[in-house]
Amino acid sequence: MITLRDYQNEAIAVNDKLYAEGNNTTAIVLSTGGGKTFVKASIADRYYREGKQVVLFAHRDVLISQISGALCKFGVRHQFIASDKTVRDITNANLKDDGDSFYDPTSCVYVVATGTAVARLNGKNEFKARQISQLLGKTELWMMDECHHLVQGSGAGLIVDSMPNARGIGVTATFIRGDTQGLGSHTDGYFSAFSNVTSMIDLIRSGSLSPYKIFSPDIKFDMKGVNVTSGGDYNQKQTAGKVDKREITGDAVDHYVKHLSGKPVITFGVNIEHCENIARQFNESGIPSKAVSSKTPLPERNQAIADLKAGVLLNLVNCDLFGEGFNSPSVSGVIMIRPTQSYSLYKQQFGRMLRVAPGKTHGILLDHVGNTFRMMKKFGLKEPHDDPEWTLDRGTRRAKLKDDEALEDTSRCLECNYGPATLDKFANGCPECGYVETAADREVKQREIQQVSGELVELSVDAMVELLSERDNVDTPIEKFAEKCQSLPAVARFSAISKHTKRAHQQTILRDRIQRWCIWYHHSNPTFSLDTVRREFSRTFGENIIKAQTLSAREAEELCNKIPHKE
Repeated sequence: MITLRDYQNEAIAVNDKLYAEGNNTTAIVLSTGGGKTFVKASIADRYYREGKQVVLFAHRDVLISQISGALCKFGVRHQFIASDKTVRDITNANLKDDGDSFYDPTSCVYVVATGTAVARLNGKNEFKARQISQLLGKTELWMMDECHHLVQGSGAGLIVDSMPNARGIGVTATFIRGDTQGLGSHTDGYFSAFSNVTSMIDLIRSGSLSPYKIFSPDIKFDMKGVNVTSGGDYNQKQTAGKVDKREITGDAVDHYVKHLSGKPVITFGVNIEHCENIARQFNESGIPSKAVSSKTPLPERNQAIADLKAGVLLNLVNCDLFGEGFNSPSVSGVIMIRPTQSYSLYKQQFGRMLRVAPGKTHGILLDHVGNTFRMMKKFGLKEPHDDPEWTLDRGTRRAKLKDDEALEDTSRCLECNYGPATLDKFANGCPECGYVETAADREVKQREIQQVSGELVELSVDAMVELLSERDNVDTPIEKFAEKCQSLPAVARFSAISKHTKRAHQQTILRDRIQRWCIWYHHSNPTFSLDTVRREFSRTFGENIIKAQTLSAREAEELCNKIPHKE
């Protein structure tokens, strides 16, 4: 029998309070590694003992297996709605691990594969469609894993719509969506309230999670030309083309040897082919590795995890598999070779190395793709373990700071690659290796930050020539511009001259504001080159300085309002 931790009991108590206040569908947000599955199993145990029907949904077989395993620990007998193969694999694993499969076809507790339920609801088999509809109609409580996937119009949404009389609980570590849809019932989702009783740093301080170190080696690629999908993340095929290179994987091998030699790690690649290439290169370097994916049979995956724990394997390279629902305390490190715009994906991967294990002093993240810098900048985070401010609304708020707080710049050590970490941690040299940076180092690091948070588009020669020509047009004196308009009808001539005058006036104000900002920034960083200062302006305000000087009067005014006035 499992004994819940204090914060897990608190999460359940707060959720009960939300129910008592009239909320019918709630979410429990617990940090990666916070034991969300045991919270669900405990709630299911309560309903099981009262003979009430409860259904636990998950969208992957690894999550279904994890839920079933947790129910076994509570002694809750349950049945499944999933493929026969999945049920067979899970019950065999339970029998091996717990001495009992805990499978009971008459139980009121169901573990359901979301995809299977959707297929039956939409399928042509009338018997199965009626059977699943009746089951959902009798449900008193449903719980859904990784509930940030639950929005109206989704497959999971179809299931929830089929249970109008049931209470619902969603659980997740990251209450956020990459496509910025809202999870609240008043927007795109289903939840009327959520609880968040603890954080990753709280769990680290209490000893429930392991401390960590991050190393961010040089980035040897750029993401120019890579599209972002409607889901809010990089196009996988295009991303693989950027990072599936021997020199990048070779760098990962070198840093594994330097920081994690002989310790078990999880590596995240872009797609199956990329993962196989990573595993091959690690194996060639004498580091036993295996690539696994959702297409790898569950018994083979389970054996690979067992081999990692036993030391037979040192590296499990995976594609979209261990970001959610993976729990192996023996994992000492995570290697990121997949760039992502998804905060959920990043934080789930980050958490794989934080489980506590005997003899483990800390987890190590080797971030070869700048994900940590990207997320801290994108969401205004002070530390890698921080989260954005969760919300039921559309979009996601940046971190909410107290009145006396301010976002701090981050840095990394160019000697050992420790970081990103706040600048104060480098005040007396690198906290990891003691290296004291030079002025030249600081500019190198600033350029890296610009490149990572970048999406900085370098202008081609032709584009620059075109912009300079347009800037000359903006700077044409009003008298000469009026001469050019002599052939126009009077009304059109007056309109063009008026528009040109307003544009020139607003450009004068904008250029003065840009110049003052650049002078201020250069004075604050006197060793930085002019090129670095210009890049920083582009990174900060999202506009190339030359292009800014060609903006219309309205666009120039909007940009001017974004730039703080510097004396």
